[in-house]
Amino acid sequence: MSAMAYDTLLIEHHDAVTLVRLNRPQALNALNSQVLADLIAVFAAYDADPAQRCLVLTGSEKAFAAGADIKEMSEQSFADMYASNFFAGYERITATRKPWLAAVNGFALGGGCELAMMADIMPRCAGVRRPGAAALDLAYVAAGYTDGFFEAGLSPWDVAAGSLLVTEAGGLVGNFTGEANFLDQKECLAGNPKIYGQLVGLLGKYSKFATAEAKAGVIDSMQASAAQ
Repeated sequence: MSAMAYDTLLIEHHDAVTLVRLNRPQALNALNSQVLADLIAVFAAYDADPAQRCLVLTGSEKAFAAGADIKEMSEQSFADMYASNFFAGYERITATRKPWLAAVNGFALGGGCELAMMADIMPRCAGVRRPGAAALDLAYVAAGYTDGFFEAGLSPWDVAAGSLLVTEAGGLVGNFTGEANFLDQKECLAGNPKIYGQLVGLLGKYSKFATAEAKAGVIDSMQASAAQ
């Protein structure tokens, strides 16, 4: 695998390991269309090279990836974003057949956090699909078409019906730390009983409720809002 030059990535080879470093320091490695195009090309080259057996994706000491590039998105209308299918292509990264992982330092926000989660999940499963409809994804888990589901930034109406389907089918639903009172917490994890605990173990560190203090603070805030 020859070292090619990319606009937003730095590539190093260490024997059978490919090191990919996000390189947009002025934007804290925010993810834009050029980053996506470069990542797709790098992962395709890695997947096709028999000499490379593992890929490590990392950023800088200050930031792994500070989410989507809002500056690029702000210049487009909803119609433009929808017509161009702006976020299409990430499934070509998750379809990589070889092992890859993320070495995370500094900020990992929004899409950057999801990229890190993908790196934790991918080596442990046959594949990941992200259709973008939480209700449909949860229905697939309930029907047994998929084994698990996780997503952050969700509203109660996104997951209420689907989570009921999962529960009625014998599955488990909660937040990333496995607690059942997830509806108002904007994060949801569901799965069959065999893998639910494994997903909690992998994704719990990404939860905003990962510490007892954080959980107590959120609960107090919710109770205060309800009292008002």
